[in-house]
Amino acid sequence: MIASVFENEESFNSETFSVVPFGLLATESALENENMRKACEEAFLYWESIYMRKLMSSGYEQEQAERIATAVNAMIEGGVTLALTQKSSEPLLRVGAMIPL
Repeated sequence: MIASVFENEESFNSETFSVVPFGLLATESALENENMRKACEEAFLYWESIYMRKLMSSGYEQEQAERIATAVNAMIEGGVTLALTQKSSEPLLRVGAMIPL
C-alpha cells in the first residue's frame, strides 16, 4: 500500500519515489517539457480508465463513473502531496476511506 511509504522517516527515501504518482512529475515539468506533459496525461487517463471500469463493474453508470474516477485520481494525487509534506501516511489513509469502493 502506498500509504505505508510515508509512515516514518526511515522508509521515506529516494527509492520510495518509484511509487509516487505522476502528479508531482507533471507539476514540475508540464510547462517546460511537452513530451513529459503528454506522458503524464496518458498516465492519468490510464489510471482513470482503471477506476472507471471498476466503478462501472460495481454498478455505476458511465457518466457518473467518469466523474468519480477523475475525483478519485485527484484525491490520490492530493493525498500523496500531503503525505510527502507531512511525512505521514494519514492523508492517504483518509483518502482511501473516502473512495466509494
